[in-house]
Amino acid sequence: MFGACSTNTNAPGVSSLSSVPNAVASALTLSPISCPIPITLPTELTSARIALIGEQHGTTEMPRAFAAIACKLLEANRRVNVALEISKSDQPLIDAYLASQGSLDDQKAFLAQPDWSRND
Repeated sequence: MFGACSTNTNAPGVSSLSSVPNAVASALTLSPISCPIPITLPTELTSARIALIGEQHGTTEMPRAFAAIACKLLEANRRVNVALEISKSDQPLIDAYLASQGSLDDQKAFLAQPDWSRND
């Protein structure tokens, strides 16, 4: 999902690149947006002020569907915030990635962690 879609610094909620960590700033400056999974979102979702999307654990379809939804919302210049259900002990891994440059090697190292490769 990293780098699959992005937005620019004119997007709502992004005041300057100095206000976001390196890896996030790197993703924010990629353009143009190209969503790899062709979907059409219902107007109720694209016009909603807040949309909460849950998932069923242990599937590959839900993360892909979420990535497609997030990408389409970004493509429409909508702000996307993601909350993850993770162990507090994984916070240093997330902090390290956010402090990185967000390179392909940084992404691979982050995604190699057990929480990103297990099916539960």
